[in-house]
Amino acid sequence: MSKKDIKIKCPNCGAEYLPSEIFYPKYFFSDPKIIVKDSDGKILHYSGSNMQLKESYTCDYCLKDFDVTAKITFNSELDKKYEFDKEYEIRLKSNISLKEQ
Repeated sequence: MSKKDIKIKCPNCGAEYLPSEIFYPKYFFSDPKIIVKDSDGKILHYSGSNMQLKESYTCDYCLKDFDVTAKITFNSELDKKYEFDKEYEIRLKSNISLKEQ
């Protein structure tokens, strides 16, 4: 376990939980059934629910109820490693030789 692991603490007794112990993946990430987009890929409508970022939990140790709210951000960027629609060059070693037998 590293220091960067995300832990949720009971505000009463300090017991620690991993997010997967409190949040249900199906509700956390949502489960849209039908997604309607326009010709540019913009979402016009969807059926189902959006992400559920708040959950209530009863501590396994002190039996106190507490609420947990997740704050999530999503970032997207182009993967320039595979951007083949622009010109590029690859340098090869200049001292390559092939020998015939």
